Amino acid sequence: MTWTRNTTSGTLTHSGADRSTWHADGLLAPSSGRVTLQSRAYTDHVRVVAPCSTDGRTGWEIGVMADGGASDANLSIRRIIMGVPQAPTQTIAHGLAASTTVSLQVDYTDVTITATITAGASVVTLSHTNTVEPTYVTFRTLAIGSDVNGATVDRAQVCELVRDYATIRDALVAVGDDGSVFASFDGSSMTPIASRVLGQTGQASVAQYLGTVYAIGGGKARKIDLVNRTTTPWTATNGSLPGYTAAGTTDGQVLAFWGTRAIITRSQSNPNGIYASAIDDPDDHDTGRRIFGAAFAVNMPEPVVALMPITDQQLLVCCERSSYMILGDPGLGSSEVVPILGSTGASGPTSVLPVQSPGGPLVHSPEGVYIVQSNAALNITKNVIVQYAEIDRDDLGLYTISAVRDPSNARIHIFITPNSATSVGTHLVYEENVAGFDPNGGGWFLDTFPAAFGPTAATIHKGKVYIGGHDGVVRVMDRDASDDDGEDIDIRLPVRIIHQGLTEGDVLLSRTMPQLTDDSTTAVTVKLYAGATAQQVMDTTTRTLLWNTTYAKLQAPIKRQGRDAVLLVEFSGTTATWAIEQVDVEAQPMARASRRVRTAVVAGAPCTYPTTTTTEDPPGGGSGPGAPDGASGGVIFTEDQIWYEGFEFPMSPLQWPTNGAVEIRFRSPLDDGTSGGRDHTSPPSGDPFTFDKKNNGFDATNPWAFGIYENLTGKDLAEFADYTEPPSEI
Repeated sequence: MTWTRNTTSGTLTHSGADRSTWHADGLLAPSSGRVTLQSRAYTDHVRVVAPCSTDGRTGWEIGVMADGGASDANLSIRRIIMGVPQAPTQTIAHGLAASTTVSLQVDYTDVTITATITAGASVVTLSHTNTVEPTYVTFRTLAIGSDVNGATVDRAQVCELVRDYATIRDALVAVGDDGSVFASFDGSSMTPIASRVLGQTGQASVAQYLGTVYAIGGGKARKIDLVNRTTTPWTATNGSLPGYTAAGTTDGQVLAFWGTRAIITRSQSNPNGIYASAIDDPDDHDTGRRIFGAAFAVNMPEPVVALMPITDQQLLVCCERSSYMILGDPGLGSSEVVPILGSTGASGPTSVLPVQSPGGPLVHSPEGVYIVQSNAALNITKNVIVQYAEIDRDDLGLYTISAVRDPSNARIHIFITPNSATSVGTHLVYEENVAGFDPNGGGWFLDTFPAAFGPTAATIHKGKVYIGGHDGVVRVMDRDASDDDGEDIDIRLPVRIIHQGLTEGDVLLSRTMPQLTDDSTTAVTVKLYAGATAQQVMDTTTRTLLWNTTYAKLQAPIKRQGRDAVLLVEFSGTTATWAIEQVDVEAQPMARASRRVRTAVVAGAPCTYPTTTTTEDPPGGGSGPGAPDGASGGVIFTEDQIWYEGFEFPMSPLQWPTNGAVEIRFRSPLDDGTSGGRDHTSPPSGDPFTFDKKNNGFDATNPWAFGIYENLTGKDLAEFADYTEPPSEI
């Protein structure tokens, strides 16, 4: 009837067939605690005594037991008084195999005991709430007991349970692609709430109301209690959720709260429908009652894509190819549907900014980004950035689009993420302080992440942007981070230079003066790109690089020029922290230059001297013109050239030049044997000769004596007038 403990492994072994307990010396039981252990078979009748007296003879026993009216086929909770076991208070069949290793976990608070026994895939849980004395806090000792000889206990642990008071406002809720729900209460760690309670297809939609999180997705609907960390099926008490087939089901895909009404839309059975619960009751979906504040259902002209409540009396509804504002509550007897976008809608359920920006609600559509103002919409990308903002409607199914606003940095993120986990998306970032929601004000920048980062979802939590990735990791954007979760940050900051002087003119940039912040630690790379249009200058395949240099803090201005219709200065760096406060430039409008055609130029082979070709005599015979002997026949034109120190001398296309009866052949190398210059009076054989047409043939002249020019000016021009160029075969 004793216990021994292995000092190396910590394993406890019981000796004897009578009940006995073991407890650690000096261990004081916490007021709320958890005890976990592992036994090698349930037939060892291992139990936790928690809490109990210091001798272990009075308290509460939890485990598998076979004495005192208990059955070892059950998990039991019972009182024990002065060593005498009482009848089990709570029991449940465990269904375990006799030879299976068993894990036992016991949680106790001031009035509740919860026991969980696990063996392989089998999990059984049993709870008991104490309503009689003594309470669980009466005793402050924990013990482990058994009445089986040779029973063993492995991995015994004790920890204190700390009550966690949380509110929805302080919790970040995430849904995995398998439908599991997680929550973060500290912004850094995720706690499992429930496993696979939502569907495993499509996007999940989550909203909160009065301390309860409501979630739909994959055909299922759930209520999530973050305080108690439990989930229950969301089933209407009156009426039914759209597409209801069983408890906790709906075919709706988008959920929002408009005032105190739960709004569900994007139903597969009625894509055009908007379904609203009764006021102050998300569970009342009886749309057949005609009373003040009852649930209602309305149909839009097209399938609904996204919702965004603006105020209690304004609901933005984005369809596939149009958008509307519902003014007033249809369930209160007076409302109006006002069209604000007649030709475009939203790109997806999360492409509508979930909070108002200073410029108004923001919507990403296939045709660009719109800001909704006074029941009208204004495109703020059309004149600034088109290539990355617009998406072909046929390709919408390939992307997940999420819009969030970072209030601390006055920045809007539009994440355009490919659904493929291996493809990198190009995302949009809008700097409110740069553009001020002016349609022509720019302010758009591009952002990319490693493919695994996504984002597949995005939200704001405690003033920071949180994104979920393809890899199942939730990450937070932190301005103090020096890398992207281990990946180097390749920063490229483009600054478009637009001169408003000439509508169709060029811009001449003469000086660039960046102002780096004091905490910038290294030089940045500065490049000037040119393009005929704003879109072209942003396209890496069509723009032209004019110059490339580096710039460090407090360095002298960059005095390098560039000219084109649109210029773009790009700052980039990867290895250190840097920031730019301001960029000043000296630029002036210029008249439009002739438009340059920008094509890729492939370098050719290096220039070389041409090889000398062999000149052939024309064939004889015949009486046709041009033949040397007056005979007829074709004329062969062979152009021969002599290159000498960079000068080109063409030969006669008909025959070798002669001086009397002697043919003059040009030879190389040419050397007259005179050091330091040419002998102009007596050129040796081999020096270059040129020739002039004379009445009697050709006259050889020494060019080094400037004979070419002397002869041209001194001769009778009439002699040249008689000369006729030979005909060309061509």
